[in-house]
Amino acid sequence: MTTPDSEAANRKVVLAHFERHLGETVGGWSQDAAGVRLPFDVLRFNDVPHSGCTSYVTVGLSEHRLTGPRKDVRLELIMALRADVAAPVAALVGIGEEILSRHAPLLRGDVVKVGGAIEWLYATVPVYYPDALAQFDDVAVCWLVPVFDREAAYVKRHGWDAFEDRIAEADPDLTDLGRSPVV
Repeated sequence: MTTPDSEAANRKVVLAHFERHLGETVGGWSQDAAGVRLPFDVLRFNDVPHSGCTSYVTVGLSEHRLTGPRKDVRLELIMALRADVAAPVAALVGIGEEILSRHAPLLRGDVVKVGGAIEWLYATVPVYYPDALAQFDDVAVCWLVPVFDREAAYVKRHGWDAFEDRIAEADPDLTDLGRSPVV
C-alpha cells in the first residue's frame, strides 16, 4: 500500500524523469473542472516532441502496479498534439481511470475509443521522443497516438506491427489531427 509520503516521492521521481527529457513543465491539472482531485496529475510541456506541439503526461499513474500478461508493470501516459488543439486532459484522465479500474496496463497496439475530435487513441512506444524517455526504473511510458476509425479497425484486423509499417511508409505527423489516415 502506498502512503502519501511514498506517493509524493514517486511523483517527484516521475516529474524529474519527464523534465530531464522534455524540458520544464509549463502547467498542469490536479483537479477536474468541478474541483475534485484527480487520481494522478496531468502536466503540459510546450514545443515537444517538436516545435508547435504540446506534450501531455500523467504523473502518479505509476503509483499503481498493474497486472500485465507477462509481469506486473507501472505505467505513465504521454500524448502529443499540435499546440492549437484543445488540451486532451479529459481523454488522458478517462483512459488512466479505466486502466486503474481494470488494474491492467495498455499494451502496444491497443486502441481505445475516445470520441469527439480524437476518435481513437493507439498505444505504442514513444518514438517521437528520446529513447530514454520510454522506460525508467520499472515504469514504462505509453504513447497515446490519435487515430481514425479506419486506422483502429486496421489495427484490430491486421495487428500493430502491420499498422506501424504503414505509419513508417506514410511518415505522417502523428501530432496533427488534420492528417490523412495511413490506411
